[in-house]
Amino acid sequence: MQKEEFILFKEEAIRLIQDAILKVEKLSERYDDKLLYDAYSDIHTVKGEAGFFKLNDVAEVLHFVEEGIEKIKQAKSTLKDELEDIKKKLLFVIARIKSIKTESLRSEEDFLEYVKNFFNEYAKYLGKKAELVFKTSAPVGENIIYLMHIVIALLRNALEHAIESPEERLRKNKDEVGKISIDISISSNVVDFRYKDDGRGFPEDIVSRINRGDIESIKGISSSGDKVSIHSGRGMGLYSIYKIINSRFSNGKISIKSEKDKGCEINISFVL
Repeated sequence: MQKEEFILFKEEAIRLIQDAILKVEKLSERYDDKLLYDAYSDIHTVKGEAGFFKLNDVAEVLHFVEEGIEKIKQAKSTLKDELEDIKKKLLFVIARIKSIKTESLRSEEDFLEYVKNFFNEYAKYLGKKAELVFKTSAPVGENIIYLMHIVIALLRNALEHAIESPEERLRKNKDEVGKISIDISISSNVVDFRYKDDGRGFPEDIVSRINRGDIESIKGISSSGDKVSIHSGRGMGLYSIYKIINSRFSNGKISIKSEKDKGCEINISFVL
């Protein structure tokens, strides 16, 4: 991966965390569901990218921030002491990211190789057996950070929620190794992501909401009911992708086909 890609990550991560701090400051004045979800989404995105770049201390701090936000969500109150603690942690994250030198990045790895390395390491961390076929014909250029946001969000959700443990897959008469594919293409300035896996599939409720364009309503819904982990947020993966493609690009669309215990297909498109 090129040093320029890491520089883009730093700039975008700092911007997102600064935006989250502003939202936290507003939340200290009054509780607001949308502000809370948007702050969580910003933090969730940076946490995933921190894991991608092996910034484990940043990911861990942001994990604790998410736990604090969950407390506020449950209380539906400002909880000023909790918000102040969250703000301090976010300021630490900004200082930590700013202090990182780009020379420490392995510049010989390109985008495809780095994604596969991340995937293999994270699958091992989770105890999952899975294979990834990752193809792209899209020129990454200055949009690499946004493409990376989407890829990492898809892979985190896949490994956390979609792909079963080897034992569970064998009980379902599946190959113990899960299969995941991502294909990114571009035509006439339209970027298409085609994602597929052979895992658990999505709940029908989430599929129907997304396919009718009601993605806002999936905030806070988990695709599996699992607890929040250090790398993946509770029901925020698809919402984070939706937020990225509709805040940075135009005509963003997400659609899903899913069958219980057979897997799912996710199509994402937007105009550069």
